[in-house]
Parts: sequence; structure tokens; C-alpha cells
Amino acid sequence: ANYNKNILVFSFFWVLIIGSASYLIGPLIPIISKELNVGLDIIGIAVSISVVSKFIATMTTGNLIEIFGYKKVYFIGIVFSIFGIAGMYFASTYTIFLLAFFALALGIGVAHVATLSLVGNYYFKDKTNYLIKLALGNGIAVIVAPLLASLILFIDFDWKYIYIFLLIPQFVIFI
Repeated sequence: ANYNKNILVFSFFWVLIIGSASYLIGPLIPIISKELNVGLDIIGIAVSISVVSKFIATMTTGNLIEIFGYKKVYFIGIVFSIFGIAGMYFASTYTIFLLAFFALALGIGVAHVATLSLVGNYYFKDKTNYLIKLALGNGIAVIVAPLLASLILFIDFDWKYIYIFLLIPQFVIFI
């Protein structure tokens, strides 16, 4: 029973972390646009392309899980996320930002689908109940991430540090 609870707690916090990474971008768009010296419409293209990367993750992750298993697929998702966050931190051009944001979104997508699949398969008998509990983590992220980003910007931190904070729990899970 304790192992069952650990899977749910891990999955909830993982969805909260990856949800936060997804929803941080909103308040940052004007700042990133200014720093990279591109228009808001160009940053909008990056956001749209990130949705394409999540679509790719959604379409491929199930097959990857069947071939490699959950652990290796989580590893793949975390690696893409870490490279994406690192790339965003060091992005000095729009192209680097675009590639990094794509990698981050791909990693988030892979990890999210793997998490939903794990919970759905592990708690098969009461799947709906547990998936709704996970959705709560995503719902909290939708509210908290933009507020947190706004607060950090208000106290005059560089926007890149917001994503660096997300590396800490990913490295913990990675290990």
C-alpha cells in the first residue's frame, strides 16, 4: 500500500513540476521578445512550435514505453527537459531559444504522457479517480506558475533563473 501511495505522490509532483514548466512562459513572452530582439509574433511562433513538440510526444511516447519501459522513457523526457532548460538559459539568439523551447516542450510532453500512462496502468481498477487527482497537480501549476514567474520578475530576477529553479527537482528525479 505504501508503494502505491509513493507512485501517486511522485506522479502528482511530477505533473506539478512539468505543468509549471509549461505555464511559466506566459508572463515571460514580452521580456524574452525584448531580450532576443524579436517581435511578440516571433515568440508566438516558438510557443506554437512547442505545442507541435508536445503533439509529437503524445503520438510517440506510448510506443516508446512499450519498447523501452517507463524508467527509460522518463529518463528521455527528463534529459530533453534539462537540455531545453539549459539551452533557454544560455540562449542568446532566437534560434537557440526556439530549439531549446522545443526540446523543453518535447521533454515535458514525454514525461507527462508517461506519467498519465503509468498511473492509468498501475491504478487500472480506479483509473479515473487517480487521473483526476493528477489533473489537480496540473491545475495548481496553471495558477501558481505564472504568478510565481510574475513575482520573480517583480523582484527583478532574470527570467532565465525561473527555469533554472525547475532543474533542481528534475535532477533529483534523474538521480
